[in-house]
Amino acid sequence: MFTDQANELTSNANLTVFTNILNQSVNNDAAAVVVPVKSLSSEQFIIKSSAGLIIFLVLLIVVPVALLVTGFIIWTKRRKK
Repeated sequence: MFTDQANELTSNANLTVFTNILNQSVNNDAAAVVVPVKSLSSEQFIIKSSAGLIIFLVLLIVVPVALLVTGFIIWTKRRKK
């Protein structure tokens, strides 16, 4: 029912939960379904200063200006109708 790829994305948690649910329904036990604890490890995300500057310029200057220009063009077209 679960593909290996889908199971690997969740660190085998889907298969474990599915197996626990099947065992509980077959045995009719009152035992709860156990969800394994996942470790919360994180890695640092490091970018170069030049890439950071590009991201900054795009997000804070290019995107808002593009939205304003697009909005102005749409407004002028609707105004002329």
